[in-house]
Amino acid sequence: MFVLAKIFKKFYKNWDDKVFSDYLERFGINPKKRVKELSAGTKVKLGLALALSHGAKLLILDEPTSGLDPIARSEVSDIFQEIVEDGRHSVLFSTHITSDLDRCADYIVFIDGGKIILNETKDDILAGHLVVKGATDMLNEDMKTKLIGCKENRHGFSALMKKADYSPDSGLLAQAPNLEDIMIYYTGSKGEKA
Repeated sequence: MFVLAKIFKKFYKNWDDKVFSDYLERFGINPKKRVKELSAGTKVKLGLALALSHGAKLLILDEPTSGLDPIARSEVSDIFQEIVEDGRHSVLFSTHITSDLDRCADYIVFIDGGKIILNETKDDILAGHLVVKGATDMLNEDMKTKLIGCKENRHGFSALMKKADYSPDSGLLAQAPNLEDIMIYYTGSKGEKA
């Protein structure tokens, strides 16, 4: 067993060696290896094994998939989903990797510059917005008040809009956004030139 686990178990009265060993086996982690010999993805999995082996109901993680390759990121996201399936465990993590959120988030608190911008379920956020595109001459003052971030180019503009503000008669082309679109438009400036 990792020396790290021997240290960890001293701090948690609910520590379970069997659970830890099961996670090591499941994640394919050789307990005889030193931590510094592990890949970045395996270190993340080891951290999860340590956190899950003492009965934690809430995991709080900062950028848990940062620096991981796409396969390791996908595996870690799958683990997060499995952890919360029982309804008794939660995972709270901060990330700038929106594909991780697309894959496994239920609820999103989007913070920019210390200010909460959005605080809703992922599905409500996605369903409540549209990416719209139109010709530059459509970009009048009334239209600008309805837009959340706007990018102009020589062919026209694209912007984010609340679905409630969209009118099918507006002549705007509309499509469903992804979380990255929403993040970019909310943090971008109005009238930004592309």
